[in-house]
Amino acid sequence: LARIDRPTHGRRGALAISPERPHRCSQIWFDRILADRVADLPSVGLRFGCRFETFTEEPDGVVAIVNDRATGASHRVQAHYLVACCGGRSAIPRLVGAGSDSAPALGYPVNIFFRTPELWNFHDKGRTSLNFLIGPEGLWGNLTAIDGRDLWRLTLQGTERYLDPKDVDVDAMLNRAMGRDFPREPIRVVGWTRRDFVARRWRFGRVLIAGDCAHQNSPAGGFGMNTGMGGVANLGWKLAARREGRGGPRGPDSP
Repeated sequence: LARIDRPTHGRRGALAISPERPHRCSQIWFDRILADRVADLPSVGLRFGCRFETFTEEPDGVVAIVNDRATGASHRVQAHYLVACCGGRSAIPRLVGAGSDSAPALGYPVNIFFRTPELWNFHDKGRTSLNFLIGPEGLWGNLTAIDGRDLWRLTLQGTERYLDPKDVDVDAMLNRAMGRDFPREPIRVVGWTRRDFVARRWRFGRVLIAGDCAHQNSPAGGFGMNTGMGGVANLGWKLAARREGRGGPRGPDSP
């Protein structure tokens, strides 16, 4: 139906529009970049494979209990504040009464990850980074290049109920997307919930929620990442000011 040509993607003429080229950086690489960066910070301790269990709030701080899933040992972590940045399935918002369980679901998409070298050779649309797939029912999926080479994601849209990944006919969906059979290596099928949710409160004493814990929307456009990063950057300097004595209490529930 249409093709949107973006001259800033990999072309030398991009400098006529902006000196900075856009880049797609999938979470599978972005998370590693962030982890490598914070590992160099003396104020940060990284603990992988740990599950949050519960917390208690004390007059001068918060004590959290986390469980090491590899060893089964529980650890006590004490801090001045607890900031939940752990996603929409976090237990912390539920413990403080800010969970999104009752928020309306916009849909139940399914992601199909697969590998195919030079996928563009199996269709006549040329090299593209994002394809919107439209059928008689409207938009039913999109095909996204993950690494620009052989890793791809097909997202099935329009599902009005949760679809167990085991019930997805992967071959039929991939063939429909391409309009033909083609060689590929399926990797993983993941179902998820698209929500429209903003918590009424983001602060509960010394416990604060941020990112998908506090607000969720469609991932189209990267709004979750942008609003989440903006939120924690804003929260970070305010907590630092509070700890350094430059910030004061605001609101009835401020400690």
